[in-house]
Amino acid sequence: MKLKLDQTIVALASGTAGGRRAVVRFSGVQTQQILSKLLSGQAANDLLCSARVTSREAQIVLAGSIGDVPCRAYYWPDSRSYTGESAAELHLMGCMPIVESTIQRACELGARIAEPGEFTLRSFLAGKLDLTQAEAVLGVIEASNQHQLETALAQLGGNLTRVVRSLRQRLLELIADLEAGLDFVEEDITFISLEQLLAQICNIRQTLDELHHRLTTRTRSDRLPRCVLVGWPNTGKSSLLNAIVGSQRTIVSSLAGTTRDTIVQRVHVNDIEIDLCDTAGIEPVTDESPRSLAQAVLTQTLANSDVWLICIEATQFDGDPATALQPFHRLREQHAPSALPIVVCTQSDRLPADRLRGLQQAAVEGKWRICFTNGEFARTELVITSATTGVGIQQLKTVIRTVISGNCATDSTAFLHQTSARCGQCVLIAAEALSAAEDAARTCAGEEIVASELRLALDELGAIIGEVHTEDILGEIFSRFCIGK
Repeated sequence: MKLKLDQTIVALASGTAGGRRAVVRFSGVQTQQILSKLLSGQAANDLLCSARVTSREAQIVLAGSIGDVPCRAYYWPDSRSYTGESAAELHLMGCMPIVESTIQRACELGARIAEPGEFTLRSFLAGKLDLTQAEAVLGVIEASNQHQLETALAQLGGNLTRVVRSLRQRLLELIADLEAGLDFVEEDITFISLEQLLAQICNIRQTLDELHHRLTTRTRSDRLPRCVLVGWPNTGKSSLLNAIVGSQRTIVSSLAGTTRDTIVQRVHVNDIEIDLCDTAGIEPVTDESPRSLAQAVLTQTLANSDVWLICIEATQFDGDPATALQPFHRLREQHAPSALPIVVCTQSDRLPADRLRGLQQAAVEGKWRICFTNGEFARTELVITSATTGVGIQQLKTVIRTVISGNCATDSTAFLHQTSARCGQCVLIAAEALSAAEDAARTCAGEEIVASELRLALDELGAIIGEVHTEDILGEIFSRFCIGK
């Protein structure tokens, strides 16, 4: 990637599929000059004369039959922009011929089409983002489920950067002590003893080993998605687990409270593997008894869950769905706000034929697809089952498979693999350099050699966050972005 930072860039920053609004983004030293010719009206003049970040309604001047087009113009006159240089956005109607004409006119006035990732590249070069945060921008764009988004946002927020910067600071202090000792080699001055040097090198290397482990495991999940059967006592949860598993895995009884502990069964649901958990029924218990302990175990299980199978016995389906689900909504908010709910009607064979048909019709009409307004309860559907007759069991497996595939942490975005591979290699080289420094210190090979190995480790850590970089590295990373980001 050839860095052409003296040129002003322009690109469509919103989707190309069309929509009600589109965003055209500018960045570079000629932004003000280009906009002064592209926009018309007093509002545009006020916008471009402002020394503050501001926005105005304006008109885009286009040639031919299109004429003037209304837009909302946003202008960042200085380094407070995302790219750290003069920047602007035009929010206009999402008609692609108009958008294309706007970009073409901007290019005629001196801008050029941005290369993939060039806006984020300029942000990195301006010191607004480090390299791992810039990669996380791509992760946010690519995220296809909540887990991927949270991982990318955490990296964008600097969780990896803080660790690396802390390690670099410690290495810099070690190198400073060693080089100070070299400057005063003729004097009887000791800035750091051999024991202190070895202890600090060992400690930093251990931290690097932990960091490498995190980087190599963040793209895979050793824990299977956990699907928990949750409901009131004696609602057929254990029977449902046995039906899904296909064998008598748990004790089934008509007496409430038979299940006290959490029963975990690893099971294949269509083509994926999950941990299916049977739990004690939800009940208020105040005394110190086995039932009280069962509720404590239930709470812990719910907190570590990915999917809830909310089991409601068929005869309890009279009335308002929102009222029936409200207790589970409160429980989910308290213990597992990210858990994904599936409402399951159990023991449907107990219903008279006419009531069963009514419930099936309610399911088809989506009356149980609830979304609470106060603390969003994810939309779900009602699956009608019977462990006795086998009705709905296969449908339930399909729904579980669909929910897990679309939302749970069973895969990772490409940015995670690429960031982990790049950073992991740097961490390995840094750890090897520290091992070499430790050996050199133990064998008294000379403080110059120890300092040289520490500087190599320092450079490798700098490469992680971009404080040491080449154009080839930047080209490899930012070429993965789409144009306009």
